[in-house]
Amino acid sequence: GWLSLAFSCGCLGSATTLQAVVQNAPGATATWNFGDPASGASNTATGLTATHVYSAAGTFTATLTLTVPGVAAPLVVMQVVTVNALSTVNLGLARQLCAGQEVVLQAGNQPAGTTYRWQDGSAGSTFTARAAGTYTVTVTSAQGCSTTASTTVAVLPAATVSLGRDTTLCLQNPLVLRPSAQPAGTTYRWQDGSTTPTLEVLNPGTYAVSVTQPGGCTAQDALVVSSARCPFTIPNIITPNGDQRNETFV
Repeated sequence: GWLSLAFSCGCLGSATTLQAVVQNAPGATATWNFGDPASGASNTATGLTATHVYSAAGTFTATLTLTVPGVAAPLVVMQVVTVNALSTVNLGLARQLCAGQEVVLQAGNQPAGTTYRWQDGSAGSTFTARAAGTYTVTVTSAQGCSTTASTTVAVLPAATVSLGRDTTLCLQNPLVLRPSAQPAGTTYRWQDGSTTPTLEVLNPGTYAVSVTQPGGCTAQDALVVSSARCPFTIPNIITPNGDQRNETFV
C-alpha cells in the first residue's frame, strides 16, 4: 500500500507524465521503460516522476522498476498508456477569388465527437470565405487532442470590358469592334464563338464579347450595330457647263 502510479493519457506530440507515488520508503529510486523502443535513448528515464513524448499514437506498456533500500528485490509495476492520434486537417492551398465569388473551406471528414473553432469563433465543420484574409480552424477530437490548419484567400480586382456605345454600320465599309484594354494574357470569346481580340462586323445585329483575365475573372459586354446610309462627299470636279466633260455625278 505504499506505492501507487499516476499518469495522464496524452496526445501524439505532447509529453505524457508518469509518476510513482511512494509512501514510507525513504531513498526509493525509480527507473522507467516507456515501452516505446522507436524513441531510442528516450525510451528510458529515472526519477519518481518522468515524462515521455511517444513516437506514435497507440497503446504502450510502461514499466516502473522501483528499488527500495532494505527490500531485497526491486518492485516492478506496469502501466498501460494510451496515446491518442491527432486529427488530420488540411484546408488546401492558397486560393484566389474574383470579386463577388466565395469558397467553402472544409476541415475534412472527422470522427463523431469532433469539435471545430474557426478564426472568428464559429464552430461549424465548414466555413464560407468571401473576403481576402487568413482562415484558420482548430479541430479537437473527442479525446481532447487538437490540430490547427490555415490557408489564405486573395480577392482579385473585378474584371471589366466595354465595347462602347451602340453604333451605326456604313454598308460599304466593315466595322471593327475593339474591347477596352485588357491585361496581357486575357482571352476573348465573341457571340459567334470566335476568340480573336477584335471582331470585324459586316452586318447589323447584336454583338457580345466575354473576356477572361489571367486570374480567371470574367466580364461581358454587348452592343447593337445598326445599318444606315452614311454621309458622302460630291467631288468638286463636277462641271455641268455644257462642255461634255464631268457634266454629271452618279
